[in-house]
Order: sequence, then C-alpha cells, then structure tokens
Amino acid sequence: LKTLLPGVCVCTSSAVSPEAREYERFSTAAVNAYVKPLMSNYLRDAQHKLSGAGFACPLLLMTSGGGLTDADTVAELPVRLVESGPAGGVVLAENVARALQLDAALSLD
Repeated sequence: LKTLLPGVCVCTSSAVSPEAREYERFSTAAVNAYVKPLMSNYLRDAQHKLSGAGFACPLLLMTSGGGLTDADTVAELPVRLVESGPAGGVVLAENVARALQLDAALSLD
C-alpha cells in the first residue's frame, strides 16, 4: 500500500493493537493512522528544538498504562499515549505520597 499510496499513513491493526477482537483492532489502527502524521512531525520538531537547546537526554513520554516510551516509538504508535494524562496523575500522586511518607492518599483527576 505504501508504494501505491505515497504520502498516505498506513498502519496494520496487528502491529498497532495485537488483540483478537476485530472492531477494537480496526478502530485503534484508524485512530493511530489519523494522528500519526501530526504526532510524528510534532515529536521530530520537539526533539530538534530540545537538541538545539543543549538537551542530550532522550525524549520520553508517558503511555496510557503509566509506563515510559521513547519518542521514536510514539512517532510510530501515537495511539499508545491516549489517556496518558490520567495515568500520569496517578503516578505523580503515588510518588508524592511516598515522598511525604503518607499511609493513604486521595488523588483526583
């Protein structure tokens, strides 16, 4: 398809969302293909600006599962960032509670 449709973002559902359910795989791949060109350009620009400002460390982003991934992975699979905001809030609240040595904490997002 990439040969037949140059300049069109092509994603395979099996690479984006390796699940058994077809609807979930298709919808996830469609969202990924829609946001991939925008996110790829944004991340490439961000990495270039950070490098130009003297940052030598990798650009890491939080996934929806609360883990970290590098910008190159996100450029290919930006859909993995969906819902990363709420995941980030939980991770931050946990770290703050641990730093303050709290036995219990309540975090709202």
